[in-house]
Amino acid sequence: MPNFNLNEYVTVAERLTQAHEQLVTVVTELPTMLTDVMGYIRATVALKDGRSATATASFRLDLQNRSAQATNPLEDSETSAIGRALGFLGYGSSKSVASREEVQEAQRRADTPANGSGASYAPTCDVCGTTGRLGKDGKSYFCPKKENHGGKWYTIKPAPARTIPDDWEAEYDAVEASR
Repeated sequence: MPNFNLNEYVTVAERLTQAHEQLVTVVTELPTMLTDVMGYIRATVALKDGRSATATASFRLDLQNRSAQATNPLEDSETSAIGRALGFLGYGSSKSVASREEVQEAQRRADTPANGSGASYAPTCDVCGTTGRLGKDGKSYFCPKKENHGGKWYTIKPAPARTIPDDWEAEYDAVEASR
């Protein structure tokens, strides 16, 4: 992946600041699940001049790194969708509708060694935090730092996939009602 000049991209917060005087509404829809661990969030931004834009951003619940997408996938996706909608309306999008955060995440994923597997991420060792390497079986990952594990190869235990609970809509409604 080519290196991008991050100075050519603005953050979602900068887009919101630019649009602040013109904003009428920013609405995000409840997450739509495509699989047990993957989905998207849609956001619509409306302006005083009557223009509006809708954008989506995807998320995964099974990422095992320390990125915003892994630690707070729904919030990260919501922010990205809002940023994209603002980009579609012309805020901070001289080069692209992608925000600085999205470009940084794309670069981070491209720079993460996946040992030729084509994976977009490699899990970190749950003991020492070292980025794992894909095993010979093409499915499991191991920690390449044997010295951190008594001189033996250590298979990284996969983090359990996070799922959205069945009653998430009630919890979401309660949070929204308290605002």
